[in-house]
Amino acid sequence: MSTAADAARPAPAEEAPAPPGGSGARRHPRALAPGNLILTVVLSVFGAVVGVQLLATLGVTPSTSLIGALAAMTLARVPLVAFRGFRSVHAQNLAQTSISSATFGAANSLFLPIGIPFLFGLHHMVVPMLIGVAAAMLVDAWLLYRMYDTPAFPATAPWPPGLAAAEAIKAGDEGGRRAGSSASAWSPAWRAPRSRCRCRRSASP
Repeated sequence: MSTAADAARPAPAEEAPAPPGGSGARRHPRALAPGNLILTVVLSVFGAVVGVQLLATLGVTPSTSLIGALAAMTLARVPLVAFRGFRSVHAQNLAQTSISSATFGAANSLFLPIGIPFLFGLHHMVVPMLIGVAAAMLVDAWLLYRMYDTPAFPATAPWPPGLAAAEAIKAGDEGGRRAGSSASAWSPAWRAPRSRCRCRRSASP
């Protein structure tokens, strides 16, 4: 028999449903995870070689971020458990960031400065210059990490290479559904002219 005290007592809160998978919320992929680490090292070496080669031959430094994003998206399509982690857009972002930073770091921060004393015939200054610019590159990377999304480097500013890589990753994440809907929408339009052509042929003597 219920009393007034029992009626005034608050009802127990319902337990929130557990997230799908039973292991809690999905965690952000770690950069030092074995799969991400191997991919970033391979992409960084490749990007450094490409950046130095093109700077030495053509005098330009390419933006290789799209290559990293495409490589991660390609691995994500492999039907193996080991590559399942690359389906995350954050893992793909780590891949494109690593190859882009390695390309510009090796070409613009390391190779270009040591070429200046070499061209002036100061060969004994190449190694000290390399040590100095390597230390400066590490300090610059730390400063950019700390100063991003500040008035000095606002996150809302137009960064064309970064925006292009982000849009490519978003398109790759939603491309399968978009491609399927586009194909189903266009297929009747493709079939209609064929059916009319068959009718005309059958009506001709």
